[in-house]
Amino acid sequence: MILGSVMLIDSPLPDMRIPLTTIILTASAVAAFFMFVSARCARPVVQDHHRARGARRRVGVVRSSLAPRGQIFLHGELWNAESEMP
Repeated sequence: MILGSVMLIDSPLPDMRIPLTTIILTASAVAAFFMFVSARCARPVVQDHHRARGARRRVGVVRSSLAPRGQIFLHGELWNAESEMP
């Protein structure tokens, strides 16, 4: 986005020229928006990852045979699991 905008600064057509301040403000606003959205979306993913790591060595109900991989029901959720022994 920034590169394409910078190419328009020196456009031979006067109506196609974009001021540098407009480019900087727009790029900053878009970057801030995506940083905010990614931070809000990343938090639940990180929390789920930490919760999954804490689920090791817990006892759950097997839903499909663990030979060595299958599914278990643990704390109200269905998880993919792997067992060291079938």
